[in-house]
Amino acid sequence: MNEPSAPYVPDEATHQRLIAQLRAVSAEMRAWSKELQAIQEMLDRDYEQSPIGQLHAKWAAENARLANGNTP
Repeated sequence: MNEPSAPYVPDEATHQRLIAQLRAVSAEMRAWSKELQAIQEMLDRDYEQSPIGQLHAKWAAENARLANGNTP
C-alpha cells in the first residue's frame, strides 16, 4: 500500500522565486480587474443611454409601479 509522502517543501530560493511570481501575477490580475471594471462601466453607461436601455428602464419603472398596486 502506498503511504502518502510528506508535502513538498521547496528550498528558500525556490520559495522566494515562487512568491515573486505570485506577487507579479496578482498585480497583473488586479490591473486586469480594473480594466474590466472600466469597460463594464462604459458598457453599462452606453446601454443606459441607448434607446433599448431607456425602453427597458421605462418598462422596469412601470412594472415596479404596478407591483406596488398603482393602476395605469
